[in-house]
Amino acid sequence: MSIAPKTCKISKGTTLKELANFFKLTEEQLKRYHNTYCPLDNLIGHDIPNHVTIIYVPPEDKELREKIFNPRGGNYVNYKSKNTLDNRGSFNKRYGIIQKTFINGEEKLKIHYEIEIKKNNNIVEIKRKSVYLNHQRPDLIVEQMADKIGNMMYPLELELNDEGTIKEIKISKQFLIVG
Repeated sequence: MSIAPKTCKISKGTTLKELANFFKLTEEQLKRYHNTYCPLDNLIGHDIPNHVTIIYVPPEDKELREKIFNPRGGNYVNYKSKNTLDNRGSFNKRYGIIQKTFINGEEKLKIHYEIEIKKNNNIVEIKRKSVYLNHQRPDLIVEQMADKIGNMMYPLELELNDEGTIKEIKISKQFLIVG
């Protein structure tokens, strides 16, 4: 039997911290649960955006909460900061990014590319694949320059502390500045 997630109507200016305290959750737990069920434009970041009026909240039952937040048993994961990465295990993910520009409701430009993220131990490597403008590689000189400037940041390597915070950022490219 599937149960629809419970929602809570909130007033403008309500903070994530206030809601988490009210529902006896950590901010990270409430954010994770809400972001699982909400529409994409209602995702919560560091705090609740002003346009969000409904929050998805987990059931109050302790056993159900334990299953939701800790399906494999053991202790809850406590995040020390909002700016941490899950530092357990390795992964290799690829994401497609699409950016669209509209003028008077009409799509004028579509930029799309892929980002590849690899994590091994405490190293996260981020690579950007080829950029396409309206399904074509950049062909104008200014478009090619913008693409090359954007590529200067990749591959990007993040070294993480054991807590998941960023210890060091490395950019692999060498820069040559001509005057």
